[in-house]
Amino acid sequence: MDIYSRIAEISIGQIVVFLKCMELENYSKAAEALNYTPSMVSKTTRKMEEKLGLVLFVRHGGRVRPTGAARLESWNIAAAHKALRSPSSSPSASPSAKACRHTRAQWGR
Repeated sequence: MDIYSRIAEISIGQIVVFLKCMELENYSKAAEALNYTPSMVSKTTRKMEEKLGLVLFVRHGGRVRPTGAARLESWNIAAAHKALRSPSSSPSASPSAKACRHTRAQWGR
């Protein structure tokens, strides 16, 4: 299984945690920013590492440093996050569904 197939198996929650850890390089700060516990952030990143088959962070004291693999794959993971958040990625956002919602709103239904 290639890396792109494995990225597709990652949840949006895992992606959010990963991106916040990349940004802050600290599980405690990432946890605080996301309103999670540090242990939940740590477990989430480990599960993600297992799914991807990659080491994403090197843990050193209270800090975490992104590995080269994390830096390389962060672009793909960020793109997956953007696609998952995009309204056009949901089935209910098809042009016909949008038109129906617009028509209902226009007629007050």
